[in-house]
Amino acid sequence: MPRPRCNGGSAAKLPTQFLRGSKCPSEHSSHFTSFVALFATGCAEVTPLSSELESTGPAAAILGAPGDQGLMRAFATSLGDEELRTSLFEDLRDSPYDGKRIHLNSYLLGERGAPLLEATSAILGVSTPHLRNHIKKLPSLELRIPSDAHQVRWAGGPEIILVGITDEEQFRGMTGATGYGTDGAAVDVNIHSLPEAPVLSIAPSTRAWREDSESARARAPKKKQGTVSTGDEMMMIMSCSSGNEFIPCETNDGTGGGGGTLPPAGGVAISSSAEECWGPFGGDGDDDSDSLIDQCEYELAMAFRPYLAIDTSSPYTDREPYWAVRRDGVETGVQIFYAMAYNFDGGDVYAGFKAHQGDIEWVIVKIHKHGTKWYVDYIRTSAHWDTIFSDSSTDGYASFSYPSGVERTRPLIWVATSKHANYRSQSICNNSGPFDSDDCSTATTGTGAAHDVEILYSANLGNYTNPLANVTTSRKSSNSYYGGQDCFWCGDTFRGWIAVDHEEGATDYLEPLTTFGF
Repeated sequence: MPRPRCNGGSAAKLPTQFLRGSKCPSEHSSHFTSFVALFATGCAEVTPLSSELESTGPAAAILGAPGDQGLMRAFATSLGDEELRTSLFEDLRDSPYDGKRIHLNSYLLGERGAPLLEATSAILGVSTPHLRNHIKKLPSLELRIPSDAHQVRWAGGPEIILVGITDEEQFRGMTGATGYGTDGAAVDVNIHSLPEAPVLSIAPSTRAWREDSESARARAPKKKQGTVSTGDEMMMIMSCSSGNEFIPCETNDGTGGGGGTLPPAGGVAISSSAEECWGPFGGDGDDDSDSLIDQCEYELAMAFRPYLAIDTSSPYTDREPYWAVRRDGVETGVQIFYAMAYNFDGGDVYAGFKAHQGDIEWVIVKIHKHGTKWYVDYIRTSAHWDTIFSDSSTDGYASFSYPSGVERTRPLIWVATSKHANYRSQSICNNSGPFDSDDCSTATTGTGAAHDVEILYSANLGNYTNPLANVTTSRKSSNSYYGGQDCFWCGDTFRGWIAVDHEEGATDYLEPLTTFGF
């Protein structure tokens, strides 16, 4: 595809700072180009905004040094002010929207975002009314922290990095992007494996925002936690049946809804009774010292292991699953972490994801006991977790299908071909991923081994404090190709037990396990 040019091809009108090393967004999104590109790619049409920028002072003073991204850098620099940064932190923490998102347009035009807008205008040397008027004409933008781990980690400090995501032409085939710290310095960010420092992203909206989205956000309950989110909070969603204004009820067809407090229906019983499941910390049969008997953990992991809707013809389906179980703070509540542990990731040329050894996709199933049965409550699926494009989400039990025909038992998880991102439905999969690149159209369903998650008693990971399985060898170790070792609790790159380092590895399993409290 030829590189698109702004202003119908009249690139000569653009300031040189807008032209350095960036691609122009395509012509079909002129408003998007005029501001988001200014935020994120360093390329913009000549608009009243850019005319004012040019007329109010030297370009270097307004836009920064050559190659800087003008407005993006100014926005990041404004967050160097502790009061402004704390205000944004609180608003992200208190956001009632999925993924702790904020609708950027209405936020900057509202009471809470006004000081941030004013500070950004001052740094740029433009009038606040002019910038405000321009924002009113823009398409919908979102502000969020895409990484679950960063949400759990960020407590409002100055270490945040601001990154802009525009259109697919900018990032397709790329692994890095330029972000900006709160000191205004440029920072190289690997968008497929985010850095330790928390990343805040600005991107086109992925949901339909109401006109009063900011006033609705401002009415949301205030929270007291010291970080944007917690692992336990991520494993819960508000029920649409509770009458809340933020999560609309949807049909029970695998597209939304779920949760709630309806009387239990379906569910499954296991061999161990409640008395046999709970035990003293570190007592007999509790090798990981979590007061949940290991035999009971195994039975629960078996009972709720997902069915996988997967493309069985793909050469990248080999996996050697591990699992972990923990109590979730309530007397009868339990969470189960299924580490799919794929041997190889096939990549995606279209989206710019390289093939690599190992793949750490996972599913967490939150259950509770009622009477003699256990029931699924919520499920969190990994989808490009810890990348700038993360679609990881928690959904209620009614959002999923159950191949056994019994609700709230073993859920069906849709797996994207080659990349293994997990989704609650085929339609969600086919419209997700970087630039909608994920695909489940060739995935098939079934109950045989190809669609199963193998659960071995010896594959219990335990927990961070008391690991059981940790440094591991492949179940295919008789094949010298799989002669390597992988460590689940060490923070090492996961390589699918492949002995020869001929490709990049995946990120580690330690991060998601500890993010969710295992």
